[in-house]
Amino acid sequence: MRRKLLALIWVAAAAACEGDAARDPALAYLLDRAHRGFDEAKRLMQKGEDASFACVPVEDAARELRAKKRTDPSIPEWEKTCGHDAPLAFARATIEKIEAEKPPRPSSCFALERAVAKLETKLKDDADVKQVSQKLRTLCP
Repeated sequence: MRRKLLALIWVAAAAACEGDAARDPALAYLLDRAHRGFDEAKRLMQKGEDASFACVPVEDAARELRAKKRTDPSIPEWEKTCGHDAPLAFARATIEKIEAEKPPRPSSCFALERAVAKLETKLKDDADVKQVSQKLRTLCP
């Protein structure tokens, strides 16, 4: 009787955890990598550095979770930080750098073009993105 009760409890617990990342080692690894990448992206963003490479595992994890119809409460924050805040912070820092260089170096303009292109793919109508895009056209003709 005790074994049957324990078996029922185990089956109920397994059913409750169905779809959980703990039951899928590949997904657990992907999520762990995404959380570490997100922490690195936030650190780089605060310094005004390019966080696009740190955001790759974050974007991969979000895409994979959506494909598997799984949710994670971190996804909206990941997408906002890696899709908007980090590239915008990098673009603004690069604008400051270009304004100090006079004349701008081609490598600085290329970095700014890349950041603006990432922002414009999804956020073309955002006021901050329009402002940065205008600065790009002014500073790097």
